[in-house]
Amino acid sequence: MTWLNSVYSDGSTNFITPEYPRQGQKVSIKLRLYRNNPVTKVLLRTAPEGEEVLNEMHVCKEDDTFIWYTIKEHIHNTVFAYRFKLLTTEGKYWYNNIGMQRTTPLDVHDFRIITNFTPPSWLHERVFYQIFPDRFACKNEPVIPKYTYLGHKPIRKQWHEKPGEYHQTYCMDFFGGNIAGVFSKISHLQNLGINALYFNPIFHAPSNHRYDVQDYFKIDPIFGDNSSFAILVKRLQQSNIKVILDGVFNHSGMACRWFNKAKYYDEQGAYQSQQSKYTTFYCFIKHPRKYHSWQGVDTLPKFNYACGKLRDMIYRRADSVMQYWLKEPYSIDGWRIDAANMLGRSPGCEDYLPIWRELRQIIKDKYPESYLLGEHFFDPSDLLQGNALDAAMNYQGFTFPVRKWLTENFATQDLEEQLRTFRSTVSWQVILSQYNLLNSHDIPRLSFLLSCKSLQKLACAFLFTYPGVPAILYGEEIGLSGGESCESSRLPMPWQEKDWDSELLEFYRKLIKFRKNSIVLQKGGFKTLHVAKDIFGYARFLDGKTIIVILNRGAMSNINLNLKPIAISANSAIRSWDNNENLHCDDNSCLQVTIPSRNYFMGIIE
Repeated sequence: MTWLNSVYSDGSTNFITPEYPRQGQKVSIKLRLYRNNPVTKVLLRTAPEGEEVLNEMHVCKEDDTFIWYTIKEHIHNTVFAYRFKLLTTEGKYWYNNIGMQRTTPLDVHDFRIITNFTPPSWLHERVFYQIFPDRFACKNEPVIPKYTYLGHKPIRKQWHEKPGEYHQTYCMDFFGGNIAGVFSKISHLQNLGINALYFNPIFHAPSNHRYDVQDYFKIDPIFGDNSSFAILVKRLQQSNIKVILDGVFNHSGMACRWFNKAKYYDEQGAYQSQQSKYTTFYCFIKHPRKYHSWQGVDTLPKFNYACGKLRDMIYRRADSVMQYWLKEPYSIDGWRIDAANMLGRSPGCEDYLPIWRELRQIIKDKYPESYLLGEHFFDPSDLLQGNALDAAMNYQGFTFPVRKWLTENFATQDLEEQLRTFRSTVSWQVILSQYNLLNSHDIPRLSFLLSCKSLQKLACAFLFTYPGVPAILYGEEIGLSGGESCESSRLPMPWQEKDWDSELLEFYRKLIKFRKNSIVLQKGGFKTLHVAKDIFGYARFLDGKTIIVILNRGAMSNINLNLKPIAISANSAIRSWDNNENLHCDDNSCLQVTIPSRNYFMGIIE
């Protein structure tokens, strides 16, 4: 292995201090590589005013294996982008978030430090649990609506039944999950080790998914009421469980009092009259029948963020939707913003970033500890530069490539490349705040797609050791499966323990505890160590502690892993995360380990 593989830096406190710098502050930046190298000079390349600036770095530390270079820079920009230029006897190299390159890199892959950006102080130690309100738990007699919506009446389902597909029930089948049910299952969350909840929409709406909001200031009567929700949040927070809500702010439902196409309200809505005070809230093409909507679905009319009064209503005013639920008596801990990639964007209106900047500034000024998370199925990097979201649901940067690797003929090299590419366009501060998931209400459950439970354990090990904040979907911990549609993934949570996979549940408990107790997994650096046909290996490290992870989706394999590039000394002891096995590196800092078929290894070096 050449010296090239030893070149390393990241945004962790091993290489960047302080961790969260303020604008104008001086920052220390470090680079590490093998001592035995052809390097003659190391330069830090920046472009604070658009023109390239090269400053020489100096040696600050040496040992038998490594040499460290450092430099201190005053950071005057909001986003400080940099990369390293290495002059060697072999020619010139560049090192950035993508890795080592001989050709001049694109700026977009530079390392980044965001000033004046601090995620919620509580975030990194959290494990999120997503609850689909109608399907999690029901206590007392369920309240089933009696209205007719789009010609369809609500269907009462028994808890043991399966959800209907859209063409069967039109999302009008209700199981009756409610606030009292959540109260009754707090002990399950605590026993599992969960310390953060993400609720799918809970506001008054006609459908079971509630993404067609009718009233943003009212808890859906099927789920409960405002006062019982306030009590629930207080009880959860007393149990050290944070709460974020689903904010459907790209569009409303057609039954929303502001649009009122369903005529549920006496007050004239935007659909009924151009003189309505809400007409400018929406994007009409030709009033009233032609308007922009979410993906052309006319029951979900799209909001017009060019309208100042709409922005007042959603986030500007003290009594706006976002602030209403962030302040007492509810005091939620943040928002998961639905369809974040679409918010503020419509034909002829593409200047969406100022809207996000304003939203963040207003919310963070008043509620600095709130978590601003965005749903985004594509490339969210434009919203992750410190002036919009704290994080995104990491579908493209984790969920989809991992699921493809485990269920399709997706090459390990392609897996590594996609993970690296999506890490390369945002700062390390954001990477550690990303919401990583294997399952959600919008995709089939991974357990349905996998061929065996051992692969689900492997996937879970991946989830809890990859940089970012791990999140699980209700029922994932007990092996809840489903079908090939998103509707079939929204099964009611079975509460008879005989229906649970108790072995899987115990595995989740142990892994959640392991992650919550590990500062290395919460904030440590990341380096890929091994990429083979069916093997993906990497390390997390911080302050002299290292966790090695090797994932094997294929047949039993013997691995010889060189740990020298991550500064592991010869003959170092490696303890298995579950204390079942103790290993040692050899005299060359290589670890030899046998990984059973469809299994994993996690080792700790201290």
